[in-house]
Amino acid sequence: RPRLRVRYAGLFTEGFRERGKRGQIARFDLQVQERTLHLVEARAEVGIPFALASGGWINPRVGVEGRYLLAGSEIKGTWFGNKPFRHDVGGDDGVITGTVGLGMAVPVAEAMTLVGSFDGALTTEDAWRALGYLGLTWLF
Repeated sequence: RPRLRVRYAGLFTEGFRERGKRGQIARFDLQVQERTLHLVEARAEVGIPFALASGGWINPRVGVEGRYLLAGSEIKGTWFGNKPFRHDVGGDDGVITGTVGLGMAVPVAEAMTLVGSFDGALTTEDAWRALGYLGLTWLF
């Protein structure tokens, strides 16, 4: 069962302020005039569901997802109230992620089913993530 998902995310902020302290002496006051971010994400995934004799199913899956920053890697503002400030936040504009996962629904008793989903991913930014859930449903 192949799946394809494409998403767009936009962040538009104006006029926020950050204040803080770094170390014992260095204080900072940053007034950000604007911050705009445009991001596109796509994910393709394929899974092969297997029916269980007990009436449930298990669905192992693999996929790839990509994220690309269209615009917004720069912050403009003023530093200490009056000094113009521009900063490229850095990072990769494009990131590719490989994913593996498993979904399941396994009957455990009359009207009770164990459900779960588990996913792992590794990105081209040398980052990884693992997430999942496990639950029990009861029909009454």
